[in-house]
Amino acid sequence: MRDRRTRGLERSQRAVLVFGTGLAVGIMAIFHAQPALALSSDASLELLVISPGVLSPAFDSGIMAYTSVVPSTTATLSVTPTAAEGATVRVNGSAVVSGSPSPTIAVTVGANSITTVVTAGNGVTQRTYTLTVQRSTAADLDLSGLRLSSGVLTPVFAKGTILYTAEVPFSAKTVTLTPTASASTSTVKVNGSTVAPGGQSDPIDLAVGDNDISVTVRAQDLSQKRYTVTVKRASEVELLGLRLSSGTLSPAFAGGITEYTATVPDATKSITVTPTGSSTLVTIKVNGAVVPAGGSSGEIPLTTGANTVTIVVTTTDNQTKTSTVVVTRAPGVAVSPDGVHLGGGVWLVKTGTFSHLKVTRAAAGITAKPKKKQSVRTPLNRLVAPRVSNLTPRTAYRVSVRINGSWIQTGTLRAGRRGVATLPALRFQNAGRFQVKLRASDQSKRYIRIVAHPA
Repeated sequence: MRDRRTRGLERSQRAVLVFGTGLAVGIMAIFHAQPALALSSDASLELLVISPGVLSPAFDSGIMAYTSVVPSTTATLSVTPTAAEGATVRVNGSAVVSGSPSPTIAVTVGANSITTVVTAGNGVTQRTYTLTVQRSTAADLDLSGLRLSSGVLTPVFAKGTILYTAEVPFSAKTVTLTPTASASTSTVKVNGSTVAPGGQSDPIDLAVGDNDISVTVRAQDLSQKRYTVTVKRASEVELLGLRLSSGTLSPAFAGGITEYTATVPDATKSITVTPTGSSTLVTIKVNGAVVPAGGSSGEIPLTTGANTVTIVVTTTDNQTKTSTVVVTRAPGVAVSPDGVHLGGGVWLVKTGTFSHLKVTRAAAGITAKPKKKQSVRTPLNRLVAPRVSNLTPRTAYRVSVRINGSWIQTGTLRAGRRGVATLPALRFQNAGRFQVKLRASDQSKRYIRIVAHPA
């Protein structure tokens, strides 16, 4: 019996020993498992954010190189890296807490490289993420040039002007644009499609009437500027041009205008008219007579006074459009032998000559900038002797008038003590705008403009 008790006690002791041993092994296993996290070999980033700026491409832990473009005004930035658990991070060599912004990083104009080095928990494995930040130069959003394959820009291109128009014939079914950016770093799009530097756009279909075409310049800092060209394609029934063999159309020819006037001197006994159609398929008649495509009408006799010339365009489907030109043949006026013909129907005369004609005196504003000239209006076959003020007192001026593109000297004058002088008298036989220049000995200039028109 004692042996049975002894054996039971021994079995119990062995069970306790086994349990204790197992418990100790389990506890040791737990303590040995703790360093496993610290020994991770994961050296990847879970997220990388730049402020300000946007990564390109979008962040992916497997992509190691990124770019970002920031405006020229961005002088500093920071990045916020979030690393795998247990890993440490350094940005440009400075330790950064995972998930927290790095110290401020200065960026210069041009490319700036920022490295983010991730070290895994095992202290050995590393991965390096590279970010290239491009700080832009000051935005240049201008075009330096813009051309059309058909038509002429109005006004003439200037980088500061963003709105233009152009007219093209009915036969122009498409048009291409050739834009040139001022900055080589800018990109240009025409109607949303990128145009290669120095290249032209794809052909753009034109409907009859107005067609708005956008030209967008995008600078390196992503700012944009938009130019707009409205291309008007003529309908088949419209004229594309109209010229007279003598006289000047008033107003100047434009596709939407159908009524014009012109004045010719008494010596002009007849004129011809040259209409240009928008299509070779249309028929054009001048005063009832057919004009061949690209040709001129026959001689149209002119009587003294008003003469109406009618131009009718007819399409193949019998649409018609009529334009008229009232040509006034001025009555003859005797020319004094004392007058000097300067050309272009302009006569220099002495005050008092043509006593049967009224000498018109008119105040004229003056300026040194020709584009701001003010006008003196005078009827045809009348003398005009503008009284000019604001000149330099007691200063001599040489007077010239611009005729057919050339400056013709008409004499000299001397400003009085109040800076006022009267120009030599001029007689105008033809309608038009004539520029008059007054030049002092010190080369300073003053300008006025005389507009001659029918009485």
